[in-house]
Amino acid sequence: MIMREILNNGLQFLEEIRGMEVDSTKKLIFFAVLFALGAINCILGYRLLRFWMMLSGFFIGALGAFYAARSMGDFDARTLLILSAVAGIIVAAIAFLVYRAGVFLVGAALGIGISLYLIHPT
Repeated sequence: MIMREILNNGLQFLEEIRGMEVDSTKKLIFFAVLFALGAINCILGYRLLRFWMMLSGFFIGALGAFYAARSMGDFDARTLLILSAVAGIIVAAIAFLVYRAGVFLVGAALGIGISLYLIHPT
């Protein structure tokens, strides 16, 4: 149930981006940021691997804690934000300190991203 919500939200975001006009400033800014990140990753390559591991760990940990806390009880928005941030920082630290865990989290994040793009749950 929760995974379906994540996929629906991700696909809705992609549909909004796809439906934008070509001259839209939001679309240009979004793809400029993606291009800059891609160029930096192309130039620096392996040196950025730890950064991507920490970023993937943070987002996976924060999203996991958010949905777990939301399904467990009725928390207010501030509590959910704090729990998500703390869990994200902990998982990011684990990803940075344990190399294999970080590589696993990067692979998981890439797999989630590709599945959001390719699989349409409806």
